[in-house]
Amino acid sequence: MEALCGVSVALLCIWDMVKYLEKDERGQYPSTKITDLKVISKEV
Repeated sequence: MEALCGVSVALLCIWDMVKYLEKDERGQYPSTKITDLKVISKEV
């Protein structure tokens, strides 16, 4: 769970830093998406 949370926060941080590059005339971000986050394996 911690890894999933860490990846999500990192991606949101990166998106926040580069979103100005994509902002359209309505103030939206039409193609920036964060999708398909999943845990592939878990080891102890």
